[in-house]
Amino acid sequence: MEDFLPYELAVKLKEKGFNEDCYTVYNTATMRIERSLTTWKGYKGVILAPPISQVLKWIREEKDVMVFPVYSTNTSRWYCSIVNADSLDTYKLTLSDSYELAAIAGIEYCFLDNLI
Repeated sequence: MEDFLPYELAVKLKEKGFNEDCYTVYNTATMRIERSLTTWKGYKGVILAPPISQVLKWIREEKDVMVFPVYSTNTSRWYCSIVNADSLDTYKLTLSDSYELAAIAGIEYCFLDNLI
């Protein structure tokens, strides 16, 4: 499901302190997404599976890092720009086929480069 953070990144996000209300989680036994009509915040045995938009907002508001996919009309593909509000450093990532893939690449880069 490309609208949600992949399992491996969801685990890293939890390690970075993400603990917001979510209606979707990964079952740690099956690594599959489960949905609910109630939120999963604080449940044991699950990893929160937030939508990409919720993760981008959390990174922006909690970590002062802006991650935004941008469509290139020159290449007809997406790339991701990242701006660290503290240092004003900017990063531009390689092209992707979709908004979601560009956003996930940006989030992953934030983990790899310790921006969050």
